[in-house]
Amino acid sequence: QHQEINEKIAQTLIQYCQAGLAHLSQSLNQKDAKSHEKRINYLSCLYDKALLLWWHNDIMLLLKEYNITDVIDIFNFKGSELQLAKAALRECRELSEKYRYPLMLLLIGSRQVGLDIEKASGESLINQTMKNLKKTKSTADFVHVTEWMKCMRKRNTAKKHDLVT
Repeated sequence: QHQEINEKIAQTLIQYCQAGLAHLSQSLNQKDAKSHEKRINYLSCLYDKALLLWWHNDIMLLLKEYNITDVIDIFNFKGSELQLAKAALRECRELSEKYRYPLMLLLIGSRQVGLDIEKASGESLINQTMKNLKKTKSTADFVHVTEWMKCMRKRNTAKKHDLVT
């Protein structure tokens, strides 16, 4: 019975994940992201898309473990989720560097580390961004960012997921 409940939960999770990805796809199709607010929204969508793609991959693997093969993959990813997640984070990084959004760069690096997607690149991004912040921000601001990053690192070292067990 426990496995039956887990299978139903996993099937429900994949539907929610796909709904989230569909919503993000619509948001990412926006044009004219020239204003600061639209740019931040676009970056946030890319950032969230990476997580949902990672979850989608993870849930699909879990469903395979349960021998559930009748799941409708509305995006027809066929196992490409992690490559797409990397691409989303890469685009997010490029735009964040272009428009100088250091907090988003720290978030991207933390997400890479937390999901183990190009982990070394994520660590490097965090270290470089922290060095730049130390040079350009007040001591008080830098201390706040350092404390925030400690919390992010703690969260990343916690178990990444425990979806349905």
